[in-house]
Amino acid sequence: MRAEHAAAFQRLPSSNDLFSSSTGAKLVAAKRGGLAARLAVREMWKRSYAIYLLLLVVASFLAGTWYSKRGANPGSAPGGRRILYYIDPMHPAYKSDKPGIAPDCGMQLEPVYADRGTSGAEGAAPPSLPAGTVQVNPESQQIIGIQVGQVAKTSGIQGLRLLGRVAADETRIYRLNTAIDGWVRETFHNATGSLVKKDEVLATFYSPEFLSAQQAYIYPLGSLDRFQTTGKETPAQIALTKANVQQAVDSLRNLGMGEFQIQEMSRTRQLTQNIWVTAPATGFILARNISLGQRFEKGRLAQTPALRCL
Repeated sequence: MRAEHAAAFQRLPSSNDLFSSSTGAKLVAAKRGGLAARLAVREMWKRSYAIYLLLLVVASFLAGTWYSKRGANPGSAPGGRRILYYIDPMHPAYKSDKPGIAPDCGMQLEPVYADRGTSGAEGAAPPSLPAGTVQVNPESQQIIGIQVGQVAKTSGIQGLRLLGRVAADETRIYRLNTAIDGWVRETFHNATGSLVKKDEVLATFYSPEFLSAQQAYIYPLGSLDRFQTTGKETPAQIALTKANVQQAVDSLRNLGMGEFQIQEMSRTRQLTQNIWVTAPATGFILARNISLGQRFEKGRLAQTPALRCL
């Protein structure tokens, strides 16, 4: 029995052992409590930093918005001049606190600056304007008829009325005449003042002298055609035939046939009774002295088909 009590007494912890165990538990608890406190402080700092950063962003946004509104304030103008209000340039009694279009005339409203009343008498320039600048108020501008606007590069048309006399250039007048007698066979709708083109047919006439001249032109042309077909003629014969063709062309031209009709005869190889009176240049008819069936004489300009073109 005593042995059992002795063994049980030996298994019980001593007072020193109990003191050591309680002290270690308290140290562990204290360490854990300090770690939790540090973690709580760190979390609080993180939250404070986030709130501070958010406040900084909001403050920056508000400051930028205020600055932009201040820069776009219609009450200020380039150069540091402050605008009081806007007026109608045609009716200065109309005032507006913002720029726009005048309701009565559709013109741009003009600004009135704060230094207008403190710059001295009318005509003196404000200190912010360059030297030599003259300032005129809207009332005076309306009285003397001044209109102010933005400088722009545009195109315009301005009419100018002057006294004068319209006359044809004498160096460019063509008088149509004939070198032979004849009769007018055709006239066209070319009255005085009509515009005609170069080589346009103005009238046709008949003269018996053209028949022999046309035959003298067509005969050597036929000979040249035969020479090209046979090829037996000598160069001297060909040269003589070409000279006869040129002589006939000169004769027709001197009688009054135009170059265009001569080329037409060379192409068709046919005689014609209607000789063309063509316009020598593009221009206007200044006078017309012919009529259908009229007989005329050579060299009589006043009684012949006188068509003058500019």
